[in-house]
Amino acid sequence: MASILLAGLPYELESAVNRALAAQGHAVNTARDADQALHVITRSAPALAIVGADLTGYKGLHFCGHVRNIPEGQDLRIIFLTDRDLLADKLDGFAAGVDDYITIPFHMPELTLRVDALLRNTIRQPAQASGARTRRRHGPITLDRQSGEVWLSGRHVTLTPVEARLLDYLMTCAGRPVSAEELLRQVWDQPPGVGDPALVRVHIRHLRDKLDSDPTAPELLKTVSRRGYCLTSDGAP
Repeated sequence: MASILLAGLPYELESAVNRALAAQGHAVNTARDADQALHVITRSAPALAIVGADLTGYKGLHFCGHVRNIPEGQDLRIIFLTDRDLLADKLDGFAAGVDDYITIPFHMPELTLRVDALLRNTIRQPAQASGARTRRRHGPITLDRQSGEVWLSGRHVTLTPVEARLLDYLMTCAGRPVSAEELLRQVWDQPPGVGDPALVRVHIRHLRDKLDSDPTAPELLKTVSRRGYCLTSDGAP
């Protein structure tokens, strides 16, 4: 099982989440403020952090963005918990680098399913890389599947771990539309009916911002009406 950090959650919610995760065999650490949370991340290297919106010393999203910019936070999976459920809030969350965004109130089984899905991706990624060619190329895009590094026409592009997994799957399926439901299953490992299509839309938008010269008229990553998203078969329009 994995080491998980709970940071900045209200006490009663923290206790409930702690019990649920401990019952699954996870080792859970808690932090009341940003300094404690950073200490745990830099010293104990947890696999996943569940971060609340009102972390003392940092607003939750600012903390997530800060963690993404330190070496110990590059591979950390982050779930953000908040009572803010507007699309604009979710966009801010994913822009800060969180892997999943869950609104309060929620059902505990849903949280544990999402934790398991993110942890499966964390554990599985090295095995995938060792059994396959490290680099994948498609048109102007080169993806290092082990490190998650990406180059576009020779120019280095910085992607989050989730964005790299999403691009990897889209490259696997190049030339055919992939639905949001399929991406939630294959990239996020979320069971049918659990994931939020907005999660996919936000990450697709971020990929376009980084890969397409004009994200408003994408040539590499297109939306196919009623069918999903398609990486063009030859990397050209």
